[in-house]
Amino acid sequence: DNGYNVATLDEVVAYVRGEILLPKKSIVLCFDDGYKSNTYYAAPILREFGYKATVFSIMSYFDGRYESKYDMTKLQHVTRTDLAENSDVLDQQCHTWANHNHLSQQSYNEIYNDLMLSQRCEKYKYFAYPYGDYDSDVIKAVKAAGFLAAVSTEERDAIPGDRIYEIPRYTVTSPMKDSDY
Repeated sequence: DNGYNVATLDEVVAYVRGEILLPKKSIVLCFDDGYKSNTYYAAPILREFGYKATVFSIMSYFDGRYESKYDMTKLQHVTRTDLAENSDVLDQQCHTWANHNHLSQQSYNEIYNDLMLSQRCEKYKYFAYPYGDYDSDVIKAVKAAGFLAAVSTEERDAIPGDRIYEIPRYTVTSPMKDSDY
């Protein structure tokens, strides 16, 4: 209703690289951690409006046990089956294999080895830093693991020429008031 364009992460990466232009009021929808609630709550709304979103999952859960019913009393992660059922609106990308910690406090080898476990599962193009925490060694590990770009939690608009492994994005958490946006 307010004239926003919902772009894909592929489009934003191309925009940051200067390969395409996007409408001024463009946004990308991302969900971190890969919770099953993304398929239960978000997927139907995305489908209704014709939008797509990226789920940055902790990949060790991705091949986990599929539970057909969503149980809001449990912390359930999205699985390969969940994603297949919602691939029309949800794109899967990486948020580590199992190392959902502050990466800048870890060795290059710890980070790289964790990321390679994800990349052996399936080749992912994009990475989201847990807690937005990274430094030059973390970026080196992300590049070495074969990711083409990464998103941070620096709260500002992305612009052409931004560093491709430090694409900014705004954080929306719950609960928030309208005045927080």
